Amino acid sequence: MLTSGGQLQTPCSSWPCKNKGKCLPLYGENNYKCLCKGFKGKNCENEHRLQDSVIIGGNLTYFVMLTNWLKPVVEINGSENRFKNDSMAFLFSLKNPTNNPLKLHQIDNSSSHSVRDYASEGPCFGSSWDLCIEDCANMSSRSHEHLGHTYTVPSGIKNEPFFTGSNHYRGNEIETFYEIAQ
Repeated sequence: MLTSGGQLQTPCSSWPCKNKGKCLPLYGENNYKCLCKGFKGKNCENEHRLQDSVIIGGNLTYFVMLTNWLKPVVEINGSENRFKNDSMAFLFSLKNPTNNPLKLHQIDNSSSHSVRDYASEGPCFGSSWDLCIEDCANMSSRSHEHLGHTYTVPSGIKNEPFFTGSNHYRGNEIETFYEIAQ
């Protein structure tokens, strides 16, 4: 669209996106969409909070449970490109075949394979990769789960994929929770 002064105008010309959001013009609708990390709202004006999680879905019980599970928080600065021990590490699932939120503890909390810390790869948990979310998880089925090596298997689940329904999966929706140090 051209203005009377001959300048090109787009739906993003007024820089509507706040908090370092990127403006995506929707020319056919003469509108825009703001893409932003950690913020929501038409113009990225509202901070995204834990209770806004897609997985939690406004369920107060899940929110309280997850908030309690995520304490204390382990701080990692930088990557050492190796497996690490974290005696407090655990896996959790809010939605699964049992329809019950579950926290899966380590079989032995002195395991040297609690979490894989590789800067160029996705996170893995457990010595035989009980749960591994590979890099570019939404583009391949290389991510996998094989519970029972480092982390406990839920009661009644035997040699069956628990989190995803398949040993190998394509991650299409992953939420990461973190705490910002004050």
